[in-house]
Amino acid sequence: MSLVLGPIHYWLYNKIRFQEEITSAIAEQFPNEGKSDRYVRNLVPLEQAVDTANIHGSLQKMIHDAEERNAGLVTELLNSGISMKEMEKVARRTGEKHAASVSSAIDAYKALDDLLLNGMPCDRVSVILDQSEDEVVFSLVEDIHGDSWNAMEGDVANYYILRKAAANGAIRQSGFVLDNNDMTYIIKRV
Repeated sequence: MSLVLGPIHYWLYNKIRFQEEITSAIAEQFPNEGKSDRYVRNLVPLEQAVDTANIHGSLQKMIHDAEERNAGLVTELLNSGISMKEMEKVARRTGEKHAASVSSAIDAYKALDDLLLNGMPCDRVSVILDQSEDEVVFSLVEDIHGDSWNAMEGDVANYYILRKAAANGAIRQSGFVLDNNDMTYIIKRV
C-alpha cells in the first residue's frame, strides 16, 4: 500500500468533494430549521484529511461518510415536505458550476466519471457497453450506494435522481444529456 498521495487519490477526493458540494448546496437551500447543518462538512486539503498510513481506508471512510450524510439529509428533507423536484434543481445547479466543455459522448462520459462518486476505483462500478461520438451506453454493474441509504432509512432511488440531475447540469451546456433505464445509462447528443 502506498504511503504517498498520488494523482488517483486527488482524483477520488475531488469526486468526494463534489458529493459534499451537492449535500452542502441542498442543506443551504433547505435549512430545515437549522437541522440541515449537521449534514455539512467543511473539507480540508487531502493532505490534512487522509491518514497516509492507510490512504485507501481513509478515502473509503470519507466516501461512506459523505454518502450517509447525503442520504440522511435528503431523507430528512423529504420527510419534512421538501420535494425531490426541488432538490433536483439544486443538484442540477451544482452540476452546472462544473460544466464540462466536451465535443463527444465519450468525452462527456469521462467528464462525468471525473465528477461523480462511484466508490473506490477498484470497485469498477461503471462498464461501457457501446460508444460512438454521439452516444455512450454504460451500465452501473453494482449498487454501491444502497447501504448508505438503507442505513439512513432512505430510498437509494433518490440518490440516483440527484446524481442524474447533477450530471445533466454538468454536460447539458455542451449539448449532451444523460438518461437511464434502471442501472443502464446513455449519454447522447441533444
